[in-house]
Amino acid sequence: DLEADLTSIVEATASAILRSSHGALGALIRGGTKVLQAEYATSEGKIIDSMPPCGATRVIQGLNWFWTCVFEGGSWAALVLGLTVAVGIGLGNVSRKLAAQYSWSPIKFSMMTEQLGTAMIPSMRSSQMAKVPQEEGGHAPGGDRQPDTDRCLASQPFVPRSLAALFPYVALSTLLMLIYADLSLGTLINLVFTHKGHVVTIGPAFTFSMLGCLRDTLLAGCYLIFFLVLCFSGLWPMVKLFLLVWAWQAPAHRLSIEKRGKLLEFLDEYGRFGFVDTWMAMFAIAGYRLKWTSSDGQTSMLVEPVATLPFYAFIGAFVVSVVLGHIACFVHRRAHMCDRTAASTELPAQEEKLQPRALCTSVSLFEAHVLAVVFILSGTLVFVGGMLDSFHMKTEGLVASFVLDMPDPTRKYGLVTLATAITDANPGDLGAIALRSVLMLFAFIIPLVVMLAFLMLWVIPLRKSSQQALLTACRSLYACSAYDVFVLALIVSRNEMGLLSEYLVYYDNVAVACNLVKDYLQDECMRIKVEYEPGFLVLLAGGIAAYLVPSKALRICQDCLDGLGRHVGSQCSESDLEDSTEFASQVTG
Repeated sequence: DLEADLTSIVEATASAILRSSHGALGALIRGGTKVLQAEYATSEGKIIDSMPPCGATRVIQGLNWFWTCVFEGGSWAALVLGLTVAVGIGLGNVSRKLAAQYSWSPIKFSMMTEQLGTAMIPSMRSSQMAKVPQEEGGHAPGGDRQPDTDRCLASQPFVPRSLAALFPYVALSTLLMLIYADLSLGTLINLVFTHKGHVVTIGPAFTFSMLGCLRDTLLAGCYLIFFLVLCFSGLWPMVKLFLLVWAWQAPAHRLSIEKRGKLLEFLDEYGRFGFVDTWMAMFAIAGYRLKWTSSDGQTSMLVEPVATLPFYAFIGAFVVSVVLGHIACFVHRRAHMCDRTAASTELPAQEEKLQPRALCTSVSLFEAHVLAVVFILSGTLVFVGGMLDSFHMKTEGLVASFVLDMPDPTRKYGLVTLATAITDANPGDLGAIALRSVLMLFAFIIPLVVMLAFLMLWVIPLRKSSQQALLTACRSLYACSAYDVFVLALIVSRNEMGLLSEYLVYYDNVAVACNLVKDYLQDECMRIKVEYEPGFLVLLAGGIAAYLVPSKALRICQDCLDGLGRHVGSQCSESDLEDSTEFASQVTG
């Protein structure tokens, strides 16, 4: 057929010209785009005006409505049930006290709910057995009293029974919310065209979910991101919740007190690494947020990342899991302290009679100065490293060079500027404001407070009970400090963000158009690179200090409080102790 032959000849000729002259052709297109910028804006505006209104963005991945109801609804149902049981137990206690004091009848509903909670929670039944009234011989009727040393955390006498019953329900609710967030869409990338107030949204061009991210990173060869997302953000938060409930419910004959303490400290200290996925998502949001605006300001095109409800649900579930870990650790330490106090009733009273002393007086003058300087220097590194620009993102390829006409495709960020970037783009979004607050609190404010709290504990004279309380606060704050998590996420993103962005461009929703650009123009459609700034060295030093210094300081301060180890004041000479005391008085003014 002559027509078919002519068509194939023309296609082959055009293809050969494009492939052989891609450099000149690309320069011609770039120059023409610069010259015809105003006409391009006018044409785009006419196209937008003529387009019909778009419907809602079609979700192409994620859970369907049934599984969304199962996990999200189940999460709220578990929370409501737990609150109902806890409130019922509390009302039952109040009504029983009123009945004993004023001969009132207990509230039937609260008593029924209390019985329901006792029946559903094994630890509550153990708690009731442990609290059976004793006979004159000091034993429970029938001799069936549970030993105090075999109590689980939920049945400790100082733990409110409402809290004991509520804890596993909240853990279950958090687990279901994590599953819902992991299996749903977390972030969408849309194209937003605006002309004279008329907005058209097209997308999603890219979609991000836990499962989708695992698939994309594995196929793209981004094995570090795959490992971090799978282990730290996928499996680790759920494993942590299971272990927390086990430690909360298991009696001492199943989980010894020593092993329980080590387990809870491990969960509390390393639970914050589940936050790494959130920082990875923040890098993606910052990298894909691009904008082009016409010279007259009436026409614009925005590549807009949109964080969805499951993304915020994951942040909320992470915060709740951190709180649950702190509660379990606090109850364990309180129970351990009560056991020590019961074993030696005279020692606490003698300690309270002593004059307040700073912990630095328990070591030599040199050690006191060194550790104080380390706290000050570490806090300075954390602050300066968070404020400086530590990396930049560069957008390369066709999109950056002439479609978006970006005068400077390089955008610099630091810890603080990256956390605030999401609210700068969405100033009135309550979800964005909450996300920024959580990021700033865990990754910047708490690490600074940790260093300040350790410095106060080290140099300010306090009684031992106050020092122990401040040390417990330092331990809890250190477990929430996510400065080192940000540094880890940045290092991984620097090495593999470019590979992931390239894979998404050529194998996702925009693959057809971008492959044509690559085949015929021999140019990248879009690639995002993450490179270090000089401030990264300060950030890295601050991250190392934020991880190592509090960990070592906790052991040193605990040794000083207990009078154990090589930091005991009895191993120092009297002159060293006098010098350390003088140093503490000089620091505190």
